[in-house]
Amino acid sequence: LLNDIQIFSDGGVAFSGSSTSATSFPALFNNLATGVANSTGGTDGVIGVIPSGGGATVEMLSRFGGTGNEEFFGMAIGVFDTIFITGHTASTNFYLGANSAGNRFQTTKGTGQDAFIGKVPRTGWNLGVTDPWSATYFGGSGDDRGNTLRTYTPYAVMVFGETGSDR
Repeated sequence: LLNDIQIFSDGGVAFSGSSTSATSFPALFNNLATGVANSTGGTDGVIGVIPSGGGATVEMLSRFGGTGNEEFFGMAIGVFDTIFITGHTASTNFYLGANSAGNRFQTTKGTGQDAFIGKVPRTGWNLGVTDPWSATYFGGSGDDRGNTLRTYTPYAVMVFGETGSDR
């Protein structure tokens, strides 16, 4: 299921969505999910980049998730071709990344499904990059979901979504 696309300044295309194809998903490239427990059933988030000019190659294709269901919805392109992404996760083991742990808004998942915001470089997980993924939960006592993102400044985004949380 494709949920959003964004165009880079050079004409490349980033896309996000979800997949329930645990065993038949296409080969991954510069996969963000290295070392991450993808779900073996249910739904996982999908993010990818097709280079300008198209063709049969991709710059990045990743299926990403934990033991619960995830869906990737909105995307925005920031400076240096950084991809910001939002959606929801029901996984307590949704990978937040190894970097900048002290700068996260929320490191523990709330009740039900939580919204999340993540960022990754356009190239995904390339050799020489220790851990390019960084994310945070946004959620409380009910189900929460990030639906879309918009760039606010070159380094900041606004998230739009819905919440079922009262705290």
